[in-house]
Amino acid sequence: MKIQRQTLVIWGLILLGIAFLTVGVLFQKDPPIYYAQSLRNYQEADAVAGYPIARGGENQFWTAEFQTELNLLTGIERYRLPTARQFSDPTPQDEVKAIGNALVLMTGQVLVLGHRLPSGQIIQSLYRKVSNQKMTVGTLVARGAILGKGDAETICELYESDGIDLASPNRLDLAEFLSDHPVKDDYPEPLALIQNQEKQLGKMLEKIKLDSKSAEKLSEILGNQ
Repeated sequence: MKIQRQTLVIWGLILLGIAFLTVGVLFQKDPPIYYAQSLRNYQEADAVAGYPIARGGENQFWTAEFQTELNLLTGIERYRLPTARQFSDPTPQDEVKAIGNALVLMTGQVLVLGHRLPSGQIIQSLYRKVSNQKMTVGTLVARGAILGKGDAETICELYESDGIDLASPNRLDLAEFLSDHPVKDDYPEPLALIQNQEKQLGKMLEKIKLDSKSAEKLSEILGNQ
C-alpha cells in the first residue's frame, strides 16, 4: 500500500508539471521588440520606441516607429573612416564615382560609403542601381574613384548615421550639402595620390624578382650609399 501511495504522488507531480508547462505555453506573450529610431548617434539608437527625436528645428520632433535591418558601425570601421573635406556632384553618368573620400561599408543592390567630416560628423552616401561594382567592403576610396557603372536610374542619397540603416529618416538634402562642402580645387585628393603610389610600387616589386644572394648584394650597395 505504501508503494502505491508513492506512485500516486509521483504521477500527481508529473501531471501537475505538465499542466503548468501547458498553461505557460498557451499564455506566453511575445517578447517586446525595440526598434532603433535613429542611428545619428548611440543615444538616439538606444532610445525606446516612441521617444521623440529632434529634427533640427524648434519644436520639431520625429517619433515614428519602424523595423529595419540595421548594423551599427564597429569601432574599427569608425576609426578607418577617412576625412572628406569636399564632395563632388554625383550626377548620374556612365561611371559612378565616389562623391568624397570614404570607406566602403556595403555592396550589392545598394552601395554604401561612409565619410567623416572635419567636424567629426559621420555621414553616408548611398547609391542605388550601380552595376559592375569594382569595390569590396572595407576598401578605402578617394573622391572621384570609380565605383561601377550607372545610368539615368542611378540614385545617390546622403544620410547622417552611425550605422548602416537603409530606412534611416536622417536623410540630408543633397543640393544643400554639396553647397556647404564644394570642391574648391581640381587637385587630386591626397588619398588618391597615396593609393596611386602604392600601386606603382607594387607593380615595380612584381617586376623585380631577386634571389637571396642578389637581394643581399643590393642591400649592401644601398647600405654603403
